[in-house]
Amino acid sequence: MDQFSYTGFELVDLLRTIFLATALILLARDAEFKLMLYTAVEIQRSKAENQVLQFVAYWKRIQRHVKSTLVFDSKFTKYEHLSELNDQDIKYITLRRRGKKLIDQVDSLSPWRRIHIPHAKRKYLNPYVYESTISLRHYQAVVRQLVVRGNGHEQPAFKSLKLRLRFL
Repeated sequence: MDQFSYTGFELVDLLRTIFLATALILLARDAEFKLMLYTAVEIQRSKAENQVLQFVAYWKRIQRHVKSTLVFDSKFTKYEHLSELNDQDIKYITLRRRGKKLIDQVDSLSPWRRIHIPHAKRKYLNPYVYESTISLRHYQAVVRQLVVRGNGHEQPAFKSLKLRLRFL
């Protein structure tokens, strides 16, 4: 069984969504120190797709660069914006939207690898992962995609990445 680790990146958890009747809330926190770094409240769904780039602009104003890896839900950006992150050499992990077509393809994927995520509070420490490279519409490069199942959720999670992950 492989052990899962990130290679030297301070991971910034860019998203915790709270669904309200008409708005979203975006919270950015430092993954290592758990400090709240940024908040945006009452985001209208029609304006949600610009939030990642707005956070990057804010962060560059106060830090002059983005050296951390951003983790965010796909509803806070568009594929074209991922290309802009690429152009700025910003590493990211995004949770993809799980459409019916993606879910229907999961059973035909092979080979799946069992990994170990060493986290004391995690209930499902050994999920299965399928890794591939994919092209996204309106995105100017290929990305790594991880599909994760056996993680305690009914449906698998789809993650698109622009960073190096190591399976030890």
